[in-house]
Amino acid sequence: EDFKKIYTYQDIQKYHDEEFIKKAYSILLGRDVDEVGLNHYLNLLRTGKYTKADIISALRFSKEGREKNVNLLGAKKRYISYLITKMPLVGKIYRFLRQDNFTHKLQQLEFSIKQQISQLQDILSTKTTLKDLHTLQKQIETNFKKELNNLENDIKNTLITIEKNLNQALDKKADLQIIDYAKDYIKLTTQNLQNLIDEAKKRLPKEFLNQDELLKITKEEKHLYDALYVEFEDNFRGDSKSIKQRLKIYLPYIKKLPFTNDELNFLDLGCGRGEWLSLLKDSNYKNLKGVDLNHIMVEISKKQNLDVVLQDALDYLKNQKNNSFAVITGFHIIEHLPFETLVQLYDQVLRVLKPNGIAIFETPNPENVFVGTSNFYTDPTHKNPIPPQTSEFLLKQRGFKDVTIKKINYKNIHYEDPNINHLFASSTDYAVIGYKL
Repeated sequence: EDFKKIYTYQDIQKYHDEEFIKKAYSILLGRDVDEVGLNHYLNLLRTGKYTKADIISALRFSKEGREKNVNLLGAKKRYISYLITKMPLVGKIYRFLRQDNFTHKLQQLEFSIKQQISQLQDILSTKTTLKDLHTLQKQIETNFKKELNNLENDIKNTLITIEKNLNQALDKKADLQIIDYAKDYIKLTTQNLQNLIDEAKKRLPKEFLNQDELLKITKEEKHLYDALYVEFEDNFRGDSKSIKQRLKIYLPYIKKLPFTNDELNFLDLGCGRGEWLSLLKDSNYKNLKGVDLNHIMVEISKKQNLDVVLQDALDYLKNQKNNSFAVITGFHIIEHLPFETLVQLYDQVLRVLKPNGIAIFETPNPENVFVGTSNFYTDPTHKNPIPPQTSEFLLKQRGFKDVTIKKINYKNIHYEDPNINHLFASSTDYAVIGYKL
């Protein structure tokens, strides 16, 4: 009866180490794992020679597994994926896209964490002195910090490499089926990583994780979906060329500032793919700086030889000196922030701006009914729409001068009734602009 159920790879991959092998045997073969099988697959898993997906596929398509014929979603695609890796030329490209090495590192970290927890349980079950426990605590703290740092670096490098190689494959018009497999594998890797982080947070004793370590894990979790958000931006916001064209409306504001070109320096918060910085560079402005939280977007900007750092915008501002930048901008960033954070951001921007400097923040305009009731919520990371009058009030209240609202990006629609026209044909975006006098 149990074999009539439908399973997914994730149903089995959520388990770890010995428990994973036992669960895989139970689900796929309908029996307990024997000692030979347990030792064999544990060795392959712990040494990184096989991923969890490889072991699941091996069991499902073994002679015994085929006889049981468990309904495992995606099994045939995974098996085809395995066969592709054996092909001489295409296999090489696909193995590179799969980034198996990263998954192996995750498995090794997972095993290391399990060993440390087991060691702790063994010692706590015997008579130990306070000194022994203190020594063990320091040892586990040191090991975990080292492994966590390695994991953090692996996450950054792997997400960047995956995006780079996927783009290269697309540029070379690689087989679309292979690209689909690669995208599926990226999603799976992301889920495996999330499972591992969840497991580490759940199983490691709280006393061995200080606030800094917990904060580091929490911050790194946010980057799991960097690749997804880049693809989202490509689909819904538009290509870089069209965005650069729209941003040209702000160049006249820069030309009016009372600074020489050498005195002009720019900071773009949430710079994304670098469209604004690239436009400024094309306009012969030189002192350009960008900040973004998305690993992949930062890498895209750096490929354009733009000076961009990976950091939270508010954290970056807090580390800058008073009167540091002549121009501070943020395009489609403020709608992502909680109210308290937004106020802090404005305060820091005013502090960091040079006297006579300008701040420009562009955001969706909820006065347009289509934006306020629908389009704004297309992006699930948006917090709340901000009406123009609210933005104007906040900048004035925090100390900005000569605050104005510039409404932009009108659709080619017009209604004779001015009220209807205001509701349905008003600008889809606006910018709030303020100065430090």
